[in-house]
Amino acid sequence: MKTKDYIYVVSAEYSGGLSLRIVFNDKTERVVDFTDFFIKHPHPMHDKYANPMNFKKFMLRDGNIIWGKNGNMEFPVGALYRGNLELCCDEV
Repeated sequence: MKTKDYIYVVSAEYSGGLSLRIVFNDKTERVVDFTDFFIKHPHPMHDKYANPMNFKKFMLRDGNIIWGKNGNMEFPVGALYRGNLELCCDEV
């Protein structure tokens, strides 16, 4: 498979609250709201990112969005692309 066959994040910007506007390599744009994820999946490793001041400190790395310098929190790109974080996070 060539790189263009993979979906990856090319840009993301903070969109208020716990939301990001994400642009993918196929030019799809989606606003993803992470609020429900934080409510339904509390965890000491990522709870600090439920605070908008910490949430907006995300980074892009290797075509994905991460939080924390060690990638403390990240999501499968496919889940971001679909805008449905519940499909990936039943065990988080």
